[in-house]
Amino acid sequence: MSPDFDAVRSGGNRDVLLNVWLHLPGEMGWMIAELQLHAKPLFDLKHDLHVLYKGARLLGALEPSMIEHRGQLTDRAIVRAKAGVVRYLKCNHGTLAGRQGLLQELLQQGDCPLLELSIAGNRDEDRPAELFHCSLHELLITEDKQLLMCSRLRVLDLRRRGLHGSLPEKLGTCTEMTTLQLGYNDIAGPIPRAFKFMTKLTQLAINNCNLSGELPEALGSLVHLQQLSLDGNQLTGQIPESFGKLKNLQHLYLYNNQLEGAIPDSLANCKKLQAVNLADNRLSGVVPPTWLAEATWPDIEKFKLSNNKDMRLDGGRLKELQQSAAGGDEYWKRVLAKSEDDWRSCALKQG
Repeated sequence: MSPDFDAVRSGGNRDVLLNVWLHLPGEMGWMIAELQLHAKPLFDLKHDLHVLYKGARLLGALEPSMIEHRGQLTDRAIVRAKAGVVRYLKCNHGTLAGRQGLLQELLQQGDCPLLELSIAGNRDEDRPAELFHCSLHELLITEDKQLLMCSRLRVLDLRRRGLHGSLPEKLGTCTEMTTLQLGYNDIAGPIPRAFKFMTKLTQLAINNCNLSGELPEALGSLVHLQQLSLDGNQLTGQIPESFGKLKNLQHLYLYNNQLEGAIPDSLANCKKLQAVNLADNRLSGVVPPTWLAEATWPDIEKFKLSNNKDMRLDGGRLKELQQSAAGGDEYWKRVLAKSEDDWRSCALKQG
């Protein structure tokens, strides 16, 4: 259909005509109604990129060319985002150019329409990223009513931007969030238990910060999680049993913390794991025997446990498994053959 098409000029007064049943309140019952759909206003709307998002949303004018901004962060991009036209700000490795205040206004405006804010800094030490001069709380939470207005966010990537302070508990109200990346900042304090409400998260990466406290059991509620990166912090306590519920998990990075105790057997339930790094902690005990089975993690490519307090492969239980195999258990024969040949040299490989 051409943008110049006009149903009235062509002899009709609508583009699509539907007959529908309409239920009226009270005792009026049902009646047949005529629904007329006009396409011309849609084309008119899409030609004008300065219209408010609310109008665009009603007519479905949501093409990426309209609602995404890529590249350098500009005043115009922020203004269009405030108007609800731009929903995705994708400006990784760009400069802030003194626009911290404008971003704060955008994120804290009532009914903030933004769905993605990705402005991670670059890794190049020769070109250090321009940093925020505020805490994460000050960036996201209103000062007067202490509210988080950008709860529609689905992607938030603020890596390497010098943010400090703690993780706001109110981030848990972003129930549509799929990606949260805050690594390489000066964020301290515990992981909020309210994060359990972000059940659509597939990536949670808050690595190389100053997080402390224990890993919340509530993180086991994030059943769609594919990547969990909390390495390079000061986390203590044990790895929760609830992590065994993360059956979509592919990458688990908890190295360089202060985690203690035994590794939970429940991690054997995470069949999709491809990379596990638990090195440089204070873990002790034995590697669960079920992990010796090749079928436990069929896609595993990297598994690091080096530099822990007292990690042992079998803790004496390997002899029990050998006895079971000698008694005719074909399953444990296969397990032992695999573990004795290359599990020791591969799974516990240093660095």
